[in-house]
Amino acid sequence: LSLGILVGAAITHVCSRYMPGVPYTPTLLLVGVLVATLKRFVLTAEGSPHLYASLDAWEHIDGHLLLRIFLPALLFNDAMQLEWHRTYRCLSQCLVLAVPGVLISAALTACYVRWLLPYEWPWDLALAFGSVLAATDPVAVVALLNDLGASPVLTMVIAGE
Repeated sequence: LSLGILVGAAITHVCSRYMPGVPYTPTLLLVGVLVATLKRFVLTAEGSPHLYASLDAWEHIDGHLLLRIFLPALLFNDAMQLEWHRTYRCLSQCLVLAVPGVLISAALTACYVRWLLPYEWPWDLALAFGSVLAATDPVAVVALLNDLGASPVLTMVIAGE
Protein backbone atom coordinates (compact mmCIF):
# COMPACT_ATOMS: atom_id res chain seq x y z
CA LEU A 1 0.00 0.00 0.00
CA SER A 2 2.83 2.38 0.87
CA LEU A 3 4.54 1.70 -2.44
CA GLY A 4 1.26 2.33 -4.28
CA ILE A 5 0.80 5.68 -2.52
CA LEU A 6 4.41 6.61 -3.30
CA VAL A 7 3.98 5.70 -6.98
CA GLY A 8 0.72 7.66 -7.15
CA ALA A 9 2.36 10.72 -5.60
CA ALA A 10 5.30 10.45 -8.01
CA ILE A 11 2.94 10.19 -10.99
CA THR A 12 1.01 13.23 -9.76
CA HIS A 13 4.21 15.22 -9.42
CA VAL A 14 5.60 14.22 -12.82
CA CYS A 15 2.27 14.81 -14.61
CA SER A 16 1.68 18.22 -13.06
CA ARG A 17 5.25 19.49 -13.39
CA TYR A 18 6.70 17.97 -16.56
CA MET A 19 3.67 16.86 -18.59
CA PRO A 20 0.82 19.30 -17.82
CA GLY A 21 -1.13 18.29 -20.94
CA VAL A 22 -1.23 14.59 -20.01
CA PRO A 23 -4.27 13.65 -17.86
CA TYR A 24 -3.62 11.89 -14.56
CA THR A 25 -6.19 9.09 -14.85
CA PRO A 26 -4.99 7.51 -18.13
CA THR A 27 -1.42 7.75 -16.84
CA LEU A 28 -2.44 5.73 -13.78
CA LEU A 29 -4.06 3.17 -16.05
CA LEU A 30 -0.88 2.79 -18.10
CA VAL A 31 1.27 2.47 -14.97
CA GLY A 32 -1.11 -0.21 -13.65
CA VAL A 33 -0.87 -2.15 -16.91
CA LEU A 34 2.93 -1.82 -16.78
CA VAL A 35 3.08 -3.09 -13.17
CA ALA A 36 0.79 -6.04 -14.00
CA THR A 37 2.95 -6.89 -17.03
CA LEU A 38 6.12 -6.72 -14.94
CA LYS A 39 4.58 -9.00 -12.31
CA ARG A 40 3.47 -11.47 -14.91
CA PHE A 41 6.63 -11.69 -17.02
CA VAL A 42 9.58 -10.25 -15.07
CA LEU A 43 9.13 -10.53 -11.29
CA THR A 44 9.48 -13.87 -9.56
CA ALA A 45 8.66 -14.93 -6.03
CA GLU A 46 12.30 -15.90 -5.49
CA GLY A 47 13.85 -12.71 -6.90
CA SER A 48 11.73 -10.14 -5.04
CA PRO A 49 9.49 -12.02 -2.61
CA HIS A 50 8.02 -9.03 -0.75
CA LEU A 51 7.04 -7.08 -3.86
CA TYR A 52 5.67 -10.21 -5.54
CA ALA A 53 3.64 -11.14 -2.44
CA SER A 54 2.28 -7.58 -2.16
CA LEU A 55 1.24 -7.44 -5.82
CA ASP A 56 -0.26 -10.92 -5.53
CA ALA A 57 -2.28 -9.87 -2.47
CA TRP A 58 -3.66 -6.81 -4.32
CA GLU A 59 -4.46 -8.97 -7.33
CA HIS A 60 -6.55 -11.35 -5.21
CA ILE A 61 -8.18 -8.82 -2.86
CA ASP A 62 -11.86 -9.34 -2.13
CA GLY A 63 -13.97 -6.90 -4.13
CA HIS A 64 -16.36 -6.27 -1.24
CA LEU A 65 -13.48 -5.29 1.02
CA LEU A 66 -12.15 -2.92 -1.60
CA LEU A 67 -15.57 -1.28 -1.96
CA ARG A 68 -16.03 -0.96 1.81
CA ILE A 69 -12.67 0.73 2.20
CA PHE A 70 -12.58 3.13 -0.75
CA LEU A 71 -16.22 3.83 -1.66
CA PRO A 72 -17.16 5.76 1.51
CA ALA A 73 -14.15 8.06 1.10
CA LEU A 74 -14.95 8.67 -2.57
CA LEU A 75 -18.62 9.39 -1.87
CA PHE A 76 -17.74 11.68 1.02
CA ASN A 77 -15.31 13.59 -1.18
CA ASP A 78 -17.96 14.04 -3.90
CA ALA A 79 -20.58 15.11 -1.35
CA MET A 80 -18.26 17.69 0.19
CA GLN A 81 -17.47 19.22 -3.21
CA LEU A 82 -21.11 19.65 -4.26
CA GLU A 83 -22.32 23.16 -4.78
CA TRP A 84 -26.00 23.02 -3.87
CA HIS A 85 -27.11 25.81 -6.19
CA ARG A 86 -25.53 24.14 -9.22
CA THR A 87 -26.81 20.74 -8.09
CA TYR A 88 -30.36 22.06 -7.87
CA ARG A 89 -30.08 23.65 -11.35
CA CYS A 90 -28.78 20.41 -12.89
CA LEU A 91 -31.04 17.97 -11.02
CA SER A 92 -33.41 17.32 -13.92
CA GLN A 93 -30.51 16.57 -16.30
CA CYS A 94 -28.93 14.26 -13.73
CA LEU A 95 -32.19 12.37 -13.27
CA VAL A 96 -32.65 11.96 -17.04
CA LEU A 97 -29.17 10.48 -17.30
CA ALA A 98 -29.48 8.37 -14.16
CA VAL A 99 -32.84 6.72 -14.78
CA PRO A 100 -33.89 6.49 -18.46
CA GLY A 101 -30.32 6.87 -19.70
CA VAL A 102 -29.07 3.90 -17.69
CA LEU A 103 -32.13 1.80 -18.59
CA ILE A 104 -31.73 2.49 -22.31
CA SER A 105 -27.98 1.81 -22.13
CA ALA A 106 -28.54 -1.48 -20.29
CA ALA A 107 -31.19 -2.58 -22.82
CA LEU A 108 -29.05 -1.67 -25.84
CA THR A 109 -26.01 -3.43 -24.38
CA ALA A 110 -28.13 -6.52 -23.65
CA CYS A 111 -29.44 -6.55 -27.24
CA TYR A 112 -25.91 -6.20 -28.59
CA VAL A 113 -24.63 -9.05 -26.43
CA ARG A 114 -27.61 -11.27 -27.20
CA TRP A 115 -27.79 -10.78 -30.97
CA LEU A 116 -24.33 -9.78 -32.19
CA LEU A 117 -21.85 -11.62 -29.98
CA PRO A 118 -21.34 -15.37 -30.40
CA TYR A 119 -21.99 -16.31 -26.77
CA GLU A 120 -25.69 -17.26 -27.03
CA TRP A 121 -26.42 -15.84 -23.60
CA PRO A 122 -30.00 -16.00 -22.27
CA TRP A 123 -31.83 -12.70 -21.83
CA ASP A 124 -31.45 -12.57 -18.06
CA LEU A 125 -27.65 -12.89 -18.28
CA ALA A 126 -27.47 -10.38 -21.15
CA LEU A 127 -29.58 -7.87 -19.18
CA ALA A 128 -27.46 -8.37 -16.05
CA PHE A 129 -24.32 -7.78 -18.12
CA GLY A 130 -25.89 -4.68 -19.68
CA SER A 131 -26.83 -3.37 -16.23
CA VAL A 132 -23.29 -3.75 -14.96
CA LEU A 133 -21.85 -1.91 -17.95
CA ALA A 134 -24.52 0.81 -17.95
CA ALA A 135 -23.86 1.90 -14.37
CA THR A 136 -20.71 3.91 -14.91
CA ASP A 137 -18.29 5.13 -12.28
CA PRO A 138 -18.01 8.91 -12.66
CA VAL A 139 -15.04 9.38 -10.32
CA ALA A 140 -12.37 9.03 -13.00
CA VAL A 141 -14.41 11.00 -15.54
CA VAL A 142 -14.98 13.87 -13.11
CA ALA A 143 -11.27 13.93 -12.23
CA LEU A 144 -10.42 14.07 -15.93
CA LEU A 145 -12.95 16.86 -16.54
CA ASN A 146 -11.47 18.84 -13.64
CA ASP A 147 -7.95 18.35 -15.03
CA LEU A 148 -9.02 19.52 -18.47
CA GLY A 149 -10.87 22.56 -17.12
CA ALA A 150 -14.31 21.56 -18.40
CA SER A 151 -17.45 23.51 -17.59
CA PRO A 152 -18.57 23.16 -13.96
CA VAL A 153 -22.11 22.45 -15.13
CA LEU A 154 -20.92 19.53 -17.29
CA THR A 155 -18.86 18.22 -14.40
CA MET A 156 -21.90 18.49 -12.12
CA VAL A 157 -24.14 16.61 -14.56
CA ILE A 158 -21.61 13.78 -14.91
CA ALA A 159 -21.01 13.58 -11.15
CA GLY A 160 -24.75 13.72 -10.41
CA GLU A 161 -25.54 10.94 -12.85
